[in-house]
Amino acid sequence: MSLLWALLTEFWTLFTVHLRFNAPEVFRKLRKHWGINEDEYRKSFEQVDTLSGPMGFSGASFFVTHNNKYLIKSLNRAFEYRYYYNDLLLPLAEYQLSHPATYIVHITDVLFNFSPRLGRLLGTSASHFLIMENIQNEDGEWEDFDLKPSDYFFPERDFMGGALATKETKDKLHDEFEGSVPLESKTYKTLIRQLEDDSRFLCGMDVVDYSLFMIRRKLKDRISPPR
Repeated sequence: MSLLWALLTEFWTLFTVHLRFNAPEVFRKLRKHWGINEDEYRKSFEQVDTLSGPMGFSGASFFVTHNNKYLIKSLNRAFEYRYYYNDLLLPLAEYQLSHPATYIVHITDVLFNFSPRLGRLLGTSASHFLIMENIQNEDGEWEDFDLKPSDYFFPERDFMGGALATKETKDKLHDEFEGSVPLESKTYKTLIRQLEDDSRFLCGMDVVDYSLFMIRRKLKDRISPPR
């Protein structure tokens, strides 16, 4: 009886959702691999602030922990979380454990709820979330770039009648990176080689939507490289 009452109570919620950990042992192993202290990790979530409401073309919402170390991103579209759970989660974990230099984002936990809820049916609360390390967690003014190929467009999943989308709409799918980043030849070759390895892995997993997220200090904050 108590279980039935709990299910009925949960169904009528619009915003509250009881989340469960997906593959906790896998992510505990990854956190250890990345040198994340478990006590400090748990304390990071004592307070979570809204970073942005629904945004982007997936309708995702983003939250940030009070210490700015972790981002929480909602997965709202069924094909996204089903693909991640069924196809990508374990291979990605194995890849990151065996490729410590990878630039693929560190996902530290996944939370889910498949229970039927009014909030889920009406779209007022998400049921699936990724927790990721926030690479932009230091003080200072930053520029960030979400870099995709300039001809990238995937209308079948992001727009109704995508072929009719305007150029202005398509231009919002990627940033233009202006200027340059000075790198030594050895560093550049290592960087490109790792990005090619990461891209090869993602392509092999049939990932169709990924980008290079790059941050740099704004020009006034950056120190000129030695001549």
